[in-house]
This record gives sequence, structure tokens and C-alpha cells, in this order.
Amino acid sequence: MSLSLYLHFTNDLCVHLSTVKRIMQACELEHYIVIHPNTTAVIQYEAGAAIKGAHGVNVSRSRFLPVKSCSDLLLIKSDVYLLQHGHLVINPNRMFETTPVIKLGDHFKKIAQFQKRFMKIPHIIDLDHLTVTGDVYFRRNVTLRGTVIANEGHRINIPDGCVLENREPLIPTDVCRVDRAMIAPRDMYDTRRISAISNTTHRRAYLVYLRHMDIARQARIRIIRSKGV
Repeated sequence: MSLSLYLHFTNDLCVHLSTVKRIMQACELEHYIVIHPNTTAVIQYEAGAAIKGAHGVNVSRSRFLPVKSCSDLLLIKSDVYLLQHGHLVINPNRMFETTPVIKLGDHFKKIAQFQKRFMKIPHIIDLDHLTVTGDVYFRRNVTLRGTVIANEGHRINIPDGCVLENREPLIPTDVCRVDRAMIAPRDMYDTRRISAISNTTHRRAYLVYLRHMDIARQARIRIIRSKGV
């Protein structure tokens, strides 16, 4: 499509069919040829470039849920979304208005790889950012919170019931065992208590406070373990 004429391309166009028929019969369409040199050899005609006087419809981000990659698939299959009356809606228990950023690397590029590496979709309702470029396998009932980054160069098997929070970068020695001491007390993240804070700024500040408290608690646990207590 000619970017000099049309600045927005939504992949979703509505047309007046009788007008299209009249223009086609009059041979008035001007097709632009788009060449993709790095893909399969094809010649692509962009019929949308012939449409003038088009109107745009502003659709909220919550309704725009494309699934063009396994990163997108992980998000919509997770507990961030609920299925209500045939529509995906953001889980009201999520503490943030935005969805988490998820970036999966080449190890997760194909659906077969995705299914092999995720025995079960992790709990990511409290996740902010996930980047996985390394050779990582997620087993069942894994919970990811905050920011978790697993870089290339390590093979990591995340065991059943593991809770990972703010691990950047994640290395094999960081992968936890199922240990009650490493799991945050449930009342810390009591959604009813948090929802009672009406001011958005105050609620976010309280969440940051909870995260720092949880990080400090886990740091104390690691120190105790290193001393062999």
C-alpha cells in the first residue's frame, strides 16, 4: 500500500459493494504492487490503496487481541484474561490496567515448540514483563510475577509449583524448589484489600511497596540458606 497516500493500515476494511462494482466495471482501479524480497516470491496487489474518503473506527486496546505469535498466544491463554459470553475480558483480579509485555524467543517460535515447553500455562496475573530467549521449559503450576528475563545461553527447567518474581536475568541456580518460604503470603496480595484503595496512584504505590517487601523477604531467606541455618 502506498504510504504517501494512506498512513494507516488496519487489515480490516468495510467497503460499499455497489460502488466497488461500478469502479471495477469502469476499469478505474489503480493497484499498487508490493514486493517482498525476503519471503516467498509473490506479487501482491493492495486493493486498499484505491480507496479514498475512508473512515477509521477507534477500537480500544482491550478489544484488539491479535494472535500473530506464540507470545500473543501465551497472553490470551493465561489467567490475565477470562472468557465471558464468548468474549475475552481482562481478569478483574489483575492489579494493573495494562497487559504484561511478553517476548518469547526462537525456542518458542512454532506451536509445537510452545506446547512442548509449556506443560501448563503459568499464572501471570501479577506479571509485568516476561522475556525468554533461552532454552527454558515450564512445568505445571508455575507463577511469574514482576519482571522475569531468561537470556540465551542457559538451559533451564522450571519445576512444578515454582514461583519466580523479579528475576533478571534468570539463571539455573535461581530456579526454586517447591518451598513454602519462597511463596509470598496470600494475604499480602489480597485483591479485596487492594481493590478497596480507590485512588489509582495510591493503589499502584501500595503494590510497589508489596513487591519490595516480598523481594526483601526472599533476600533474607537466601542469606539464611547460604549460612546453612
